[in-house]
Amino acid sequence: MHIIPKNREGFNSFQFIFLLLTLYGYELISFFPSFYGLTESRPVTVAFRIFLFLLTLIVILKNKIRIQKWHLLIFLFWFFYLLRLFHDTALSDRVINSPLIEYWSFSAIIILTILACTSYFSATTLLSVRKYVLILLFIINVLGFYNVMTNPLDVPDGVLVRADANPSLNTIAFGRTAAVLIFICLVYLLQYKTKIWVKVFLLIAMLLGIFNIFTAGSRGPLLQLCITVLIYFFTNRNLIKMRSLISLCIIFIILAFLFPNYLDVTSLLFDRLQETGFSSNDSDRLRASFFNSAWKQFLDNPLLGDSIETIVGGTYPHNLILESLMALGLLGGVLMTVLFIKSFKTAIGYMKYPHLNWIGAILVMEIISCLSTGSITTHLLFWPLFAMTININGRLHPNILHQ
Repeated sequence: MHIIPKNREGFNSFQFIFLLLTLYGYELISFFPSFYGLTESRPVTVAFRIFLFLLTLIVILKNKIRIQKWHLLIFLFWFFYLLRLFHDTALSDRVINSPLIEYWSFSAIIILTILACTSYFSATTLLSVRKYVLILLFIINVLGFYNVMTNPLDVPDGVLVRADANPSLNTIAFGRTAAVLIFICLVYLLQYKTKIWVKVFLLIAMLLGIFNIFTAGSRGPLLQLCITVLIYFFTNRNLIKMRSLISLCIIFIILAFLFPNYLDVTSLLFDRLQETGFSSNDSDRLRASFFNSAWKQFLDNPLLGDSIETIVGGTYPHNLILESLMALGLLGGVLMTVLFIKSFKTAIGYMKYPHLNWIGAILVMEIISCLSTGSITTHLLFWPLFAMTININGRLHPNILHQ
């Protein structure tokens, strides 16, 4: 099995770098400030955003844009959202708590990346990206693991706390990189014949991801991973090598018996899962107040919406459907719901193909994440991935899809 086909025809270097950096470039460069002893990470992140912005423009200019009807629906949603954003930031006297530059710059980045992802990505380009995404995620998780181990938090003994990978990469983002790393390694181990050293590397990477997802202590990435793996097993039940699955389970059981102390790292996350929905959980209680505020604002202004931010807390409600209802009214909520359903169906369809299921998996995780965290302008990955999957679907040669 060749991870990248020997035939390089159709490989697009600009699209390759663009997609790789769009997926996990920020997570990688988030470690740079500490490497160079910088006290402020903003210069590095701004430089990265500018570089990615220019690269996105190159991809748009050098490739044929292929707008489908679903792309038009995405752009229609963003047209309405930009109207609301203009009203709230330029015409309304309501105070906006988040920096206006972030709303407008992130919106511009998302719209441009959507446009860039409407171009056609060849099979060779996508297969190359998959290989380097695996390498990139492994590096990110190694660096995060190193930071957690060498910079322990100063807390009393017995107190469990969530660990960021670095000051710029919070527990949710850190956990999500671990979840995707685990999934890609799992697919390789269950579906492909690889050399022994590759199997050892994949197993180590998978164990590293499992350790990091529990160290991060964020419930979302674990839930996203579990749902994605279940979908993968269901859609690929005829392709999975049962011998490989059984062997993998035996290895994990043996490791659990040999190193029982390492199971303590799971305590924090399982404790947080048990607290979900209870009033004692401050995070859930605060998020519920945002939900209620967004819903009330929608009910007060059901036709046109109310604002881009919640009255309670002056933030986003951590649910894109609720946020769309709050900001754009009924039409925005309906549009977002339709886009969610379509993206989820498309993602599940991708899970059937060995060389594309990693794209479907990331999109599934993003969709689930959109329902519990982040906002319309901060989900920088959901929008371009959805746009890209619309155009890839049905354009790849069957031999590539099923090899």
